[in-house]
Amino acid sequence: MKFKIRYADQIVGVASLAAIAALIVLIFAIGANQNWFAKKNSYYTFFVFGGGFFNRNGFDVQRIFYWKSKVCKS
Repeated sequence: MKFKIRYADQIVGVASLAAIAALIVLIFAIGANQNWFAKKNSYYTFFVFGGGFFNRNGFDVQRIFYWKSKVCKS
């Protein structure tokens, strides 16, 4: 006797997508519980622009003389 399930491909596809979605939700739930997505550092960059304007392809360009990056841990 030949046993055939109707729409077997669609059932397997929906079950696979549901399993993948559940896995993604589980990973994000675990990550939120472990503070993976918490803001730990703030980054700031300060630029000091000086003279030296020049035109490149129709855009005004200004040279940066000095920049300083800073990490503030929160």
